[in-house]
Amino acid sequence: MVVTPRERLAALLGGVETGGTFSARLEAPAVGLGLEVAGVGPVRLPLRATQVNRLISVARPALFGKGEETLSDTSVRDTWQIGPDQISLAGPAWPSLLSGALEHFRDALGLPSATRLRAEPHAMLVYGKGQFFLPHQDSEKDDAMVGTLVLSLPSAHTGGELVVEHAGQECAYRGSKTDLTLSPSTPTAGTRSRRCEPGTA
Repeated sequence: MVVTPRERLAALLGGVETGGTFSARLEAPAVGLGLEVAGVGPVRLPLRATQVNRLISVARPALFGKGEETLSDTSVRDTWQIGPDQISLAGPAWPSLLSGALEHFRDALGLPSATRLRAEPHAMLVYGKGQFFLPHQDSEKDDAMVGTLVLSLPSAHTGGELVVEHAGQECAYRGSKTDLTLSPSTPTAGTRSRRCEPGTA
């Protein structure tokens, strides 16, 4: 029987000897990131309402997986999604910022020091007023996947949180109005997004 890296990590994090946590958070200056979106062009940070509306104009309703099915149901997941082929992440400081963040999270999650993590874009989500994603566990995108890294862009907003849950514990992360927020979670954790109040997130 073949055991995937995701399953090995889940077993490691399920043991009582692990010194890591199931989730973490890191803030970094937004000036280090250069973001372009097809059909929108360069995205200035922090995000403003007019730019959020432009992003929504090139997005589609986000889908979610249930077993072998891919579904669309706004009572479960109500947000907009932009595909990775539409997104370009760059900027002179971005490679070193991401590399340093991945090393930080490797240690925070209790992974072996020889582990080399990489981040691959899956989607850009745009949450507007009142939008949300009910509690769920992220599906495996690749056999080598060991977790999910959420990069939240700075924006003017109220409400809205990323909530990560594992074994009865909960961490709630609110995006910054000025900085990038990076939050990884392990494959054994469940997540949800709480509703946004007036503004954008």
